[in-house]
This record gives sequence, C-alpha cells and structure tokens, in this order.
Amino acid sequence: MKPPPHERGHDAVREVENQRDDLLVYLSAAREILDVVATAHGVRATAQELAVVLVRELAVEACAVTLRDRATDPLQLRGFAAQSDRFGAPWPS
Repeated sequence: MKPPPHERGHDAVREVENQRDDLLVYLSAAREILDVVATAHGVRATAQELAVVLVRELAVEACAVTLRDRATDPLQLRGFAAQSDRFGAPWPS
C-alpha cells in the first residue's frame, strides 16, 4: 500500500535535507584540503595534514595518504591519521 501523498512529500524533503547535509560536509572537507595544500609545507607535512583533515572532516576511522616527491618517484606512505589519534586509545578491558 502506498503512503498518502503528504507523507511522500515529507520523505522527499527528508531526502533532500540529508543530501544537503552530506554536501555541506564534503564542501567543508574540500575547503580544508585546499587550505592545507595552499600552505605548501612540503610533501611529508602536507600528506600528514591531509590525513588529519580527512579523519576529522569526514569522520572516517583511519586515513593513509600516499604521495610522491616527483612524478617519476614511486608512491610512498607519507601521512596517516586515525580517530584514536583524536580521542586517544580505548580503555583497556
């Protein structure tokens, strides 16, 4: 059975609001990423700052960033951050 039209409208509004909220999170993350890159502190510092920003802004559990110094160099792990870095390690059992 289909929900009444007024309930479908509420569902549509909720969906649009959820999409808007997601978009605001991604735009905030993009702004923070651009701010980090604009500071140009070198590859290692930039990679570490990017990992921290992604963990904080997107609330991912952990983030590893690989970058290279030059286009011909192999990718290397340059930055890593985790939620436990922000909040501390969990209490021992």
